[in-house]
Amino acid sequence: MNDDTSSTEVADLDEKRNQRRITDALNNLLEDARNGRLKCAAIRLYYKDGSSEVKVVGGTPEEQAGALAKLEAKETKAKVLMEEVRPILDEVFAHLPEDERIRVADSPERMRRALNTLSDEHLGTLRPFIRKRLIECKTLMEELWSITEKT
Repeated sequence: MNDDTSSTEVADLDEKRNQRRITDALNNLLEDARNGRLKCAAIRLYYKDGSSEVKVVGGTPEEQAGALAKLEAKETKAKVLMEEVRPILDEVFAHLPEDERIRVADSPERMRRALNTLSDEHLGTLRPFIRKRLIECKTLMEELWSITEKT
């Protein structure tokens, strides 16, 4: 990251990028629905106030239950991974401001955003087990963020 970039500019850029990702993901869902590839989807929405809710759209009650179960299984796996890496967060995210570093493990979205700040060089300096866990965590967070469990 460029040293002369202010944290406000980075936050603004990150917010715009997230808005674009949400728009793209919702457009992809709409396109899948139009083409008949999507029967049902479960989505967790995260609000700025820190709250979240799950929305399930389309499908039969059985398909909705299946999509919700898949989403919940991924979220549970993400929580387990987050708990595994919690003891090493200070070491891994030492480059983040302290208030951000403390809140990294508060939600999958915060973890995903923090993981995206890690450079390949930084990942390379970590112990293999930690690196493997962080990469697993990042992959899972991206899957959760990519919106949804579809059936």
